[in-house]
Amino acid sequence: MASRKVRVRICIGTNCSFHGGQLIYDKLDSEPLLQDHIDLETVKCFDKACKEGKNSPVVEIDGKLHARASIEKISEIIFTKLKKAGEL
Repeated sequence: MASRKVRVRICIGTNCSFHGGQLIYDKLDSEPLLQDHIDLETVKCFDKACKEGKNSPVVEIDGKLHARASIEKISEIIFTKLKKAGEL
C-alpha cells in the first residue's frame, strides 16, 4: 500500500512572503522527517485570502486554508495528520 502524502501549498505572494510564507516553505522543505510524507509546493496567491496582509501568511493543507500560519502551527497540523494516518 502506497503511503499517503499530505498536500501542503504555501503562498509566497508579496504579503505572505513578507509575513513568513517563504520561511515556512524553507523549513518544511529542509525537514528530513517530512521529505517522503508531504507534497510541498508554493503558490503566488490564494485569491486574496490574506486580506491584504491581515491573514498572512496563508498555507493550504489538504485543501483547507490556514491563515496567520506559523511554522509551529503548520508542523503540528502536518505531524498530527501523519500520525493519524499511521505514517509516522
